[in-house]
Amino acid sequence: DVRGEPILKRLVRSLHGAGSDNVTVVAGYKHEAISLPDVRKLVNDRHESTGELASLACAADHLKGECIIAYGDILFRDHVLGLMLGAKGDIVLVADANRPDPALRPSADLVACSSPCTPEHLIHDQPVDLLDIAGGLDWQKAHGEWIGLVRLSAEGARLVKEELAAMTERNEIEKASMADLLRRLVAKGARPQVVFTSGHWLDVNDAFGLARARNFL
Repeated sequence: DVRGEPILKRLVRSLHGAGSDNVTVVAGYKHEAISLPDVRKLVNDRHESTGELASLACAADHLKGECIIAYGDILFRDHVLGLMLGAKGDIVLVADANRPDPALRPSADLVACSSPCTPEHLIHDQPVDLLDIAGGLDWQKAHGEWIGLVRLSAEGARLVKEELAAMTERNEIEKASMADLLRRLVAKGARPQVVFTSGHWLDVNDAFGLARARNFL
């Protein structure tokens, strides 16, 4: 909890505030503790031995129409969500132009784009093409860090659902990450768009993150 309220509850409220009323949560560890009104809860019973995409695959049937996919342990300012929703493209990611220190966060999902972030990108919300994304991507070649937030159009949702099915059929989904999925889509010709922010979000996955979150809110 942060200031007496679960992070997931804050995230759901942000999504509801942006007009996303049909929210699905894929839970794993201590899933029984999650009880939120107006939220569909699915359980990945194999969360201890599988990765991010296996959890997303649990919700594949709900990837219809325009969708938002978000990690459950992030906080962000409302305008960051608005930035993503206002961008054109079948797949739109939000990246922080402030790259993390690789010594402190070596597995952060770094992105390489068709252009680095410039003041014009931030002022005019200009998206760029995603060229590569990976945990541990060469820091010198990276243009930012994906914050764990992505919007899909109906076509984008179809592409993601199709790729999830293909990876499941080939037994390639068990340990795969969201970054793996996005890289595969790029390799197949998709053109995910990246909109930049400069801060205004937090990854709350440890005690240090919780301490920062108390100051963030």
